[in-house]
Amino acid sequence: MKTIRILLIFSAVMSQVCQGEEHQEPLRTMSGCLIMHNWSSWGMWRFNVYALASEKILIGNIDNYFLVTSSEPGYKHVVDGETIAQFKDAESIQELGSECKENCPLNYQKRTGWFKRRCTSFQP
Repeated sequence: MKTIRILLIFSAVMSQVCQGEEHQEPLRTMSGCLIMHNWSSWGMWRFNVYALASEKILIGNIDNYFLVTSSEPGYKHVVDGETIAQFKDAESIQELGSECKENCPLNYQKRTGWFKRRCTSFQP
């Protein structure tokens, strides 16, 4: 189990090195936080969160979610497969979900609150 954790951390770090100067926040912080909190549900929905280490994290459910990816900074709000809002300037976990006013993902305040409480120490 320890070997798997080390490999996941190594892959997260190498992913960032390969991307050079680009800052992929808040994904990098969120992925690192999940790894350090022994997240074991990679690639499946659990507690309204779907995560692939250093690639993407979805918060909500399959039809309505916040999407944080490694391919672009910030996050998106996606409903039924369509991006309804994009927040490219969001560079910290504290900004995640703060702009949502209507049709917000299921339990988003509870889930983003967990990341905000537990993961701020992992931010650069």
